[in-house]
Amino acid sequence: MVADTPRRRLKTRFLILLHAIISQSSARKFGVRKLKIGRAARVAAALLGAVMLSAGPARADLSFTTGVDYTAGKYGAPEATRVIYVPFTFKYEGQRHALRLTVPYIRISAPVGGDIIAIGSDGQPIRSSTGLRETNDGLGDAVAAVGYTVFDAGASSGTLLDVTAKVKFATADEAKGLGTGENDYSLQLDLYQTINRFTALATAGYRVYGDPPDIELDEVFFGSLGGVFKFGPETSAGLIFDFRDNIVPRTDPQRDLTVFVMRKLDKRHKLQGYAARGLSDASPDWGAGLMFTVGF
Repeated sequence: MVADTPRRRLKTRFLILLHAIISQSSARKFGVRKLKIGRAARVAAALLGAVMLSAGPARADLSFTTGVDYTAGKYGAPEATRVIYVPFTFKYEGQRHALRLTVPYIRISAPVGGDIIAIGSDGQPIRSSTGLRETNDGLGDAVAAVGYTVFDAGASSGTLLDVTAKVKFATADEAKGLGTGENDYSLQLDLYQTINRFTALATAGYRVYGDPPDIELDEVFFGSLGGVFKFGPETSAGLIFDFRDNIVPRTDPQRDLTVFVMRKLDKRHKLQGYAARGLSDASPDWGAGLMFTVGF
């Protein structure tokens, strides 16, 4: 029988709250505004550009996004870990809600063995080994998310508040080092304030990690601060600073800075590019990506 510890009770309460929010979002009738949700801070930053380029009457919408995301870094270890991540994301957006499913392909080149010293943004464990390098690829961890606009002050005020619940399913092969083999859960609030062509943003959230057999991961608070400037009807760009508490005990918290640009090609197609710089040993040294979205 599993012991009932304060940490386990906190995790149980969080999962109950997460389930309640998802159920409430699925059951309600929705009103006026669409919302966008993103995979990670650097992709979410690019997707915020999509919010600014999606002005117009609210309506139900389907879209598909794919592209490539590349990160490389030593994470405080002697050898670098390199990750290629290719998401296949299907998204439904209503007037005040959004549903999203991402099924990714992932390729990791890293030293074999060693202790877990960090968890990558795509859920893969980062190890401290200095042994032989190994490259593995395959299905990554699938991610499902549901979001709801809880407050929209309208165009006159420009204030918007979203809540998003997310579940990362352990679909990646743990034996290959593509994932931890455990489900993760998160809940976050996103606040947007638009003034003319500039939108400021702030995110605050809490994430519960499933514990792999050989280590206990900490539940963490995370957040981001940034802004986006709309240069015209087709183009926007911005900067975002992302931070997260340390997941692995006795390691650094995560700190990242991302710059991004978004280009609307026509009514149905968008292109997003971004580059990121890690500011701590818990982050990759650098990353970059290009995403293409088609609407239906």
